[in-house]
Amino acid sequence: MKIGCTSRLARIAIFEKQMLWKALTSDITKASQTIPLRLIVVMPFVLQIFAAVGLTGWLSLRNGQKAVNDVATQLRSEITARIEEHLKVQVQAPHLVNQINANAIKFGQVNPDEPQTLEHHIWGQLRSFPYLTSSYFGTVDGYMISGRRMPDLSLTVATEHPSTGGKFLRYYTNNQGERAELLEVLPDYDPRVRPWYKAAVVAGQPTWSPIYPEFVTKRLGITATQPLYDEQGNLLGVLGSDLFFERSNQFLRDLQIGKSGKTFIIERSGNLVMTSTLESVSITKGKETKRL
Repeated sequence: MKIGCTSRLARIAIFEKQMLWKALTSDITKASQTIPLRLIVVMPFVLQIFAAVGLTGWLSLRNGQKAVNDVATQLRSEITARIEEHLKVQVQAPHLVNQINANAIKFGQVNPDEPQTLEHHIWGQLRSFPYLTSSYFGTVDGYMISGRRMPDLSLTVATEHPSTGGKFLRYYTNNQGERAELLEVLPDYDPRVRPWYKAAVVAGQPTWSPIYPEFVTKRLGITATQPLYDEQGNLLGVLGSDLFFERSNQFLRDLQIGKSGKTFIIERSGNLVMTSTLESVSITKGKETKRL
């Protein structure tokens, strides 16, 4: 009795497997009949083409991005090199002019006790060095002899000395560098308390002042300074030549850096020095000037 049941169950299992196989083969046959043979043959080639096109597009995009980045890097390098060359020309002139003026005083070509001789000499240096804003000599007694290039590029001289009655007078100059029309009487000025004078005295040799606001206009600038000593080593005064940043700012604005490119020059402290934008790098409130 048990053997008969087992045999029957085995036949039922075999029958179910046969029915399942028939169902599967029937579904496959129906599916193959509904999908055209042409599609079955063509589909692998189509998939390969799509894969090849997609891969080619991705590689092209990646290479294009790399090319753009390479061009941008090259452009930045070229612009940086131009800015460095421009600044190199600017920063060499002030120290050179100071040394020329020091030699002229040392060898008796000009006499600070006769201010107009030094004025004329400084005027000539301003003509020879167009990037130079101003040059001057501040004496240990607190007197000042200077020349300046004005915003309209005219050249002026200004002196505070016993020969001017102790007043700080600025004059326009003629084509020979001689005093012409009196331009203005400047506020009382003691060079010995100015940052450029102090920097030279502390250094005891040619150096740069910190960036500071100008005495009258409060615009930012930097001064190349050089102390002048007599043969006994006594301080006679300090020579200074200024660089203000208007021309360099304009140079940065004239650079072609795309439609939205901007250029900034900053100190190690993070303070702005120059910019290609029209925005100021400092704020003046009353007598106080704050850098950004």
